[in-house]
Amino acid sequence: MFEQTSGNAASHVADADKAKSGIFVSERVHFILRGTCPAKPDQIFTDGANRRMTTLPRFAAPGMRKCNRRCRMKNTIGLLAICLMLVVPSFGQGRGGGQHGGGGHGFGCGHIPERGPAPARIQPGREQRGAEHREVPHVENDGRWMGHDSGRNDPHYHVDRPFDRGRFDGGFGRDHVLRLRGGNRERFDLDGFFFGVAPYDYSYVDDWQWDSDNIVIYEDPDHEGWYLAYNPRLGTYVHVTYMGS
Repeated sequence: MFEQTSGNAASHVADADKAKSGIFVSERVHFILRGTCPAKPDQIFTDGANRRMTTLPRFAAPGMRKCNRRCRMKNTIGLLAICLMLVVPSFGQGRGGGQHGGGGHGFGCGHIPERGPAPARIQPGREQRGAEHREVPHVENDGRWMGHDSGRNDPHYHVDRPFDRGRFDGGFGRDHVLRLRGGNRERFDLDGFFFGVAPYDYSYVDDWQWDSDNIVIYEDPDHEGWYLAYNPRLGTYVHVTYMGS
């Protein structure tokens, strides 16, 4: 902060160039420049004698213009930081599992279970759950297969002619990781072996990356004619049928 005092206004506007600058003061004038950045390029000042408001032109205060540039730069950096805070979580969610993905939920993130699920134990008289109440099929990092509890009589996985195109012999479990080589939920390629997803499980492959995800095949102990295709990136699995090689 500094204060400039003039007893004679004429000494400050003697020449024509200064007169053109737009600074008009009379009698005793106080200019007070504070260390804060002004809201506009031109700073407003008060004529101490006549209480008139006058402005300091932008070419008369280069230090103030520099201060303005710093303020704008700080505001821009702040906005960029906020945008990054909003974008990064969205990106991570989109690539890390989306609607049905794991990672941060006790499953996924590359974990591969040592073995497949045990046969389901269904209590007599227990009703099948509808799709709207179904748990997302996934494997917890402690090896528990969740959502595979509908038993042998689940009509969603009934097949009239099980294994009519042969049986898969490419290996099961964590020692036989295969890579998706293209396709879609109706028919996809796993390193030369072809499978199709059960229609009842279609919604659980919306996040699969059909040209790059790793998939591990397990035997299904309950539903004849089906295998379980597990996605380590997402931590989820679906029922698939073998379609040959």
